[in-house]
Amino acid sequence: MYMQHTLPTTRHYVFLAIIYVAIPLFLAWLGYGAYNFSHVQTFFRYGMAAQHHVIVGSKTLYDLPSMAVSMNTGGQGSGTVKVDLSIEVNPKDLERLQDFEPHIMERIALYMNKKNFNDMRGTSNMRVLREGLVEEIDHGALPITVTDVVIRKMVLE
Repeated sequence: MYMQHTLPTTRHYVFLAIIYVAIPLFLAWLGYGAYNFSHVQTFFRYGMAAQHHVIVGSKTLYDLPSMAVSMNTGGQGSGTVKVDLSIEVNPKDLERLQDFEPHIMERIALYMNKKNFNDMRGTSNMRVLREGLVEEIDHGALPITVTDVVIRKMVLE
């Protein structure tokens, strides 16, 4: 018995194009979108997308991520402070500062944890807090020199 072979029709080519080209491209596009979406979620979860810097004259203000720190209350329950800080550095040190950011955040948390929650109220105490933060952050960011700290927002709870 002899089988007669027929040439593929246009319908066969369309079917093969869909199977071998269109479906893999669609799956690649879907995977790419899911990959990018997961990175966006990671950035917003850890606050990395909100980092900004502003150059003012010869100095740069670098926004640190928001943080909440538990504080010593002297046995009167729990106290938490939510704080948003910016630090002033030279513009040439801006890229290097990102490498030291985890250590800076740790130094801030340890310093704030040692402070008494009830002593945080009042403008004179804020000045003392700011000066202490400048010293702590400057030690945490060595060899980068931090010249000032701006407390953008501070909420005591």
